[in-house]
Amino acid sequence: MLASAPSLENVAEWMSEKGIRTVRTMITDLHGQPLGKYLSVAKFLSGLPKAHAFSDLALAGDLGGTPHLTFWHSFRTPMLGDIAAKVDLSTCVVDPVDPETAHVIGQFVQMDGSPIDLCPRTQLSRLCETLAGHGIGVRSSMELEFFLFDQPYDAIRAEGYSTLSPCTLTSLQSIYTLRDAYRAHPFMQRVTRQIEALGIEWEAWSDENGNGQIELNLAPLAPLAMAAWPTPSCARGKSSSR
Repeated sequence: MLASAPSLENVAEWMSEKGIRTVRTMITDLHGQPLGKYLSVAKFLSGLPKAHAFSDLALAGDLGGTPHLTFWHSFRTPMLGDIAAKVDLSTCVVDPVDPETAHVIGQFVQMDGSPIDLCPRTQLSRLCETLAGHGIGVRSSMELEFFLFDQPYDAIRAEGYSTLSPCTLTSLQSIYTLRDAYRAHPFMQRVTRQIEALGIEWEAWSDENGNGQIELNLAPLAPLAMAAWPTPSCARGKSSSR
C-alpha cells in the first residue's frame, strides 16, 4: 500500500484535499491491456466499494477490442449482463502531470461483489495466497525495453512508420553506450521523475542493443504490487516519442 494512498474511511476527504476532479479506473482484461473509465469524483465515491459497472463483454473481447458474443464462461449471464469494478484504494495515486486526476486499479467482480475467477488480478491474488500457504514467498521485477524515436507519434503514424528516426548518434548497434544514452536522457529523466511521483521505485536504465532501444529496470516487489502500477502520463506519449 502506498503511504499516501487513501482508505475507504477518508477517501472523500483525500480527494478534496488533493483537489481531484476526475478519477481514472484501470482493470486488466484477459490480454493484459487496461480497461476503465474516467469518473467524476461524486460518481466514483457513490459507488464504493464496488465503484462502477461494466458490460461483461469487458472479459469477452479480443486484443483488438472486438467482443465475442459466442465466448461463454460461468461468470456470464444468459443475456448480456453487468459486472463491477472493485477498486483497490491502496493503489490510488495522483497523476504527476495532471494533478486534478487520480488513478486507481481494481478487479472485475460480480455485481454482488463475489469474485470472478477469470479476472487476471483475482487469479494472481489466489496464486500468491496458494504459494504463501506452502511457505513460499515471491518477489517479481520488471524490465521494460522500448525504442525511442525523434519524431512525434502522430507524424510517425501519418507516415506509415516508414521514416523512423531512432534516438541514437550512429547506426551502429551496441549496448551500454553512454553517447546514445545521453541523447535519451531528457526523455528518461521525465519517465523516472514521473514514476517516482507514482511511488514506483526504479533501479537503472541504459542503452540497449537496438538502434534507439532503451532498457528500464524496476525494483522487485510482491507480484500483486508489481502488477498494480498505473501508466505514467509520459509513457502514454501524447506528443512525442522522445
